[in-house]
Amino acid sequence: MSDTDEMTQVAEWLDALRAKIDLDGLPPVDTQDLLDTVRLVAHGVLHAAGPVSAFVAGYAVAKAGGSSDAMAKTLADIREVAEGVMNG
Repeated sequence: MSDTDEMTQVAEWLDALRAKIDLDGLPPVDTQDLLDTVRLVAHGVLHAAGPVSAFVAGYAVAKAGGSSDAMAKTLADIREVAEGVMNG
């Protein structure tokens, strides 16, 4: 499967979630940045830490007001912590 096909499927998944869950106010999501961050954590720190980090990112972004900028900063912070652990 190409990256383009995968990202199309991710967009369709988000649409399905929006149809079921009230996601009003959800900012545009840089899904590639999110996936890259979760992949880094899962493969570099601990597999189970990847999805946990995605949950923590969502919580932190919500606490910070839910903006795209908050998402970018939170993901950068998670990558920084992961790289610190990996280089530890």
